[in-house]
Amino acid sequence: AINITDFSILASRFNLPGTFSQGDFNYDGVTNISDFSILASKFNTTLAAARGMPTSVGMSPIAKTSEARTSDDLDTIRQDVLDALL
Repeated sequence: AINITDFSILASRFNLPGTFSQGDFNYDGVTNISDFSILASKFNTTLAAARGMPTSVGMSPIAKTSEARTSDDLDTIRQDVLDALL
């Protein structure tokens, strides 16, 4: 679920350059109010599991550490999140 962990990540990087895993959910290069709006609109919701990836109970795709992901995994997660947002 999108939860307080995701909010904490976004808040810690607010108005700073960042990546998706650091709260830049719209890929404009900075974590800002636009990203907060995206997070707020999905707060307490659960996104579908990324295609071909096991899910971790209690941890959203945003909160997982980047060391556990490959570039292909990140592209899949990004596409799943964009699909859910649009």
